[in-house]
This record gives sequence, structure tokens and C-alpha cells, in this order.
Amino acid sequence: MAPGLDTPDKDPIVTFFNNTIYTNRMMPSKPGSKEPYSSVIFAFRDDGPQATRLFQVDSQYGPMAVYDTYDDPIRGVDANTTDHVLWVASNSPAKLTAHSTQDGSVKQVIDVGKVSQLGNNVSISSKLTITRRSLTDTDDILVMGLVDGDSQAYVVALQATVSSQSAKAVLTTKVSESRNGQVSWKVEGQVVNTVQPDHSDPKKLNLGLLATVSETGSAYKKTHVKAIF
Repeated sequence: MAPGLDTPDKDPIVTFFNNTIYTNRMMPSKPGSKEPYSSVIFAFRDDGPQATRLFQVDSQYGPMAVYDTYDDPIRGVDANTTDHVLWVASNSPAKLTAHSTQDGSVKQVIDVGKVSQLGNNVSISSKLTITRRSLTDTDDILVMGLVDGDSQAYVVALQATVSSQSAKAVLTTKVSESRNGQVSWKVEGQVVNTVQPDHSDPKKLNLGLLATVSETGSAYKKTHVKAIF
């Protein structure tokens, strides 16, 4: 890279779906652009001893995810449908952008602050997790950690219907607590699914989420694991 064109100290973000590697990385902007840097998604299909570049598109820089499972019909030829999109989570402002896994075109953009009803000052603090209600459902459930303008932390799940470009909040849970003094909270890492036995009925299982939540004060930092059922 030529002198003076070094990009910010941000590692490329990589995800994999249906034998294709998607890489999101910062690049120097084209001459005349208002911003010195921009983000680009590259898609390379794994053809064994070599790779084929499928597309290169401008994007937002941030965590990426695409819904996948080892169960049919997701694996194989059915994965090459518009029911599967590559989601990118970004901030300033907080939004989720859906790209086609075939050509990189933008299929939907979600205003996270508006849909979550947490306001314009919200930011995405965690990695992005995607699930669905069933194998036949085509709506993605996007799970992430958010921080509002008062440094309070939340775990939020948004249901996205790409075909109609609509979205709604299906879960908003505050995971920060009241403290004396100036304290900030943040959901970090990956929000993951968990299955725990019901204490009142050992034969019953409860499906929930686990999130790593940091608490930072003026002279300390603590890490909590929060369970949501």
C-alpha cells in the first residue's frame, strides 16, 4: 500500500456461508470522496485449490452474520436463494444492512434505534447473532447487545422480513443495573442460545439467551454473565 494510504487499525471481519468467504475490510476511499476511508465486502467462493471472486461492494464496517444450519433445506442448492442475506451491523448511526449473498446488492436497511425504540443515540456493542423461528421460516431474528445514550445496556432481538423490508422488535431486555456514581454498561462478545432445565419441572427445558455484560466504574471493571428466559 502506498505511503499515506494506511487504513485505520481495524482488522478485516470474515464470515463463511455455503462455500463462500465474505470479508469486510476498511479501504482508502476513492479520490474526491468526503471520507478518507470506506468499507468494502469481498465475496470469494471456495473452489478447492483456487477461489473465484463473486463480487465486491461498498458497505458499512462492522460484525457480519448470515443464518445457517446443518439441517436441510439450508445446506446445498437451496442456500442459493434470496431467502439468505448477509447482515452487517454498524454504528453512527446504529443500523443493520442486508446484502444479497449472491451479488452483494442491498436488500434491506434497519434503523436500530427506531425499531428498538431506544432512540437515536443507541449503539451496537456486541457481535451479531442470527436465528429463525423454524426451518421453514424465512424471517431472520437478529440478536445483539445495545448501549443507549445513558450508557445502559440491553439485549435486543429484531425480526426482519426482507421481502417486505419491514422489521419489528421481538425482545428488549435491560441487562444493566442501578449503581451509585458514574457507571457504564456494555454487552460484549456473542449473545448465544442456551437451554436450561426448569427447576420446578426437571423434564421441562427453558430456551433462553446468555450475554456477557461489562460494568465499568471510575476505578474498576467487572464482567457479568446474564441469562434471559
